Amino acid sequence: AQIGDATVGSDMARLLLKRSSVPHPFVLFGGVAYKLQPPPEHLDLTVANATRFVDVIVTSGDEVGIPPSFEKMRIIREAAGQHPVAIAGGLTPDNIEDYLPYADCFMVATGIYRSFHHFDPAKVRAIGHLLTD
Repeated sequence: AQIGDATVGSDMARLLLKRSSVPHPFVLFGGVAYKLQPPPEHLDLTVANATRFVDVIVTSGDEVGIPPSFEKMRIIREAAGQHPVAIAGGLTPDNIEDYLPYADCFMVATGIYRSFHHFDPAKVRAIGHLLTD
C-alpha cells in the first residue's frame, strides 16, 4: 500500500487501516522521513497521508544525534496541520527552543546523555525548565 511515496507491506496496511477506524487505548507514533532511511520524494504528501494512519507523526534528522533541518520541519508542520508532530533525535538544551514552533512532542536522549548509560542531570533539568516555563 502507498502512503505518500512510501510503501508499507500489505499486513501493515491492513493493520493501520483497521486501527484508524477503531477506537484504541494507545497512541501510535509513526516515523516519517526518519533517520537512516531514504527521504520521501514528496515529504508533504507523505506526511498528509500518514496522518490518516498514525496518532503522532515522528521525524528526526538524517543521522543519530543530528536534529532535523528547519525547512524539513516547516514542511512537516504545514502538511500535518493540527495533527501532532514529534521530533526524535538531535535535540539538546541549546537548540530545543528553536524547534518549539514545529513539534508537539520531543523525544530526547543523546542530547542529554553524559554517557550511553547515564543522563547528565544538569542537561535533563535544563530541558525540563525550557519546556515547562
